[in-house]
Amino acid sequence: MAAMETLSEAITRLAGAAYVHDFRVDGGQLVCDRCGARFDPSQMTIDQIVRFEGISDPDDQAILYALGTGSGALGLYAAAYGAAASTDDIAVSRALPNPRTPTVDLAEFA
Repeated sequence: MAAMETLSEAITRLAGAAYVHDFRVDGGQLVCDRCGARFDPSQMTIDQIVRFEGISDPDDQAILYALGTGSGALGLYAAAYGAAASTDDIAVSRALPNPRTPTVDLAEFA
């Protein structure tokens, strides 16, 4: 059985694919630690989601989002989920667009 990818391995892999900005939650927005720009989570795109489940401890559950911004910057947002998730992380995770629902520009059909 192959070993599952760790959070640090996933961060390294995605950083190698240009996801070089780190986002954190502040006041319901995602803030880039590198440049200080603030983003509304609902305006970001989710390019990849990687979940990590604690084998021996349910508190080790985490989720890593590979996100794109409207300005073209790519970055990562890591959060706990399950019982260890903060209310701020839950709110931002819910505000992110559903990656399974494609965005359609209705003007294209007018």
